[in-house]
Amino acid sequence: MIKYAKITNEETGLCQVGEGTNIQFYQSLGMIELDVQQSDINDYWYLTEKCPMKSDEQKEIEEKARIQELFMTRSDFFDGTIDAWGIGEDELLFVIQRMLMGLPLDNASKLKAINNFKNALNFYRKHTLFALLVNAPIQLTENIQVVITEEHLDNFFNEVASGNKETAWQYLPQPVEIPVPIPDAEV
Repeated sequence: MIKYAKITNEETGLCQVGEGTNIQFYQSLGMIELDVQQSDINDYWYLTEKCPMKSDEQKEIEEKARIQELFMTRSDFFDGTIDAWGIGEDELLFVIQRMLMGLPLDNASKLKAINNFKNALNFYRKHTLFALLVNAPIQLTENIQVVITEEHLDNFFNEVASGNKETAWQYLPQPVEIPVPIPDAEV
């Protein structure tokens, strides 16, 4: 972007930039119009061609870390499951308890997961229980199930954190009907 600037370090391309509209003042400081960019690493201004920027990989790692730190209230979480799947805290507790029974976990891990589900003040995205739920079919009823992915949870938590509590549930997966086998009739 073109701004009035003065190079303060030729080697790194570091610049002092005039951020207002007082062109005469900037010119009196020896600034000229230069193509500059603000670094997303240190927020300093540099000549565009020398500006240090985070790699896409660094940005992705930071975004994943940010998402893992998100949390929501229990009420927000259960409002979401009610809107998305028609089930609240008690029904979901039963479903999760049943699901945990089938997982190869020690009893203490299962008990802690249920304890946190029942007693946590807030639900944190990084909590172990969410890791256990990812990609595991969750039977809501005999013939209805959902499969939650990392992306579903990330988007759900991010929407709530962004203040979109009323619509965040739309990022949870839609329930899928699973055909129930019909037993052969005796003739």
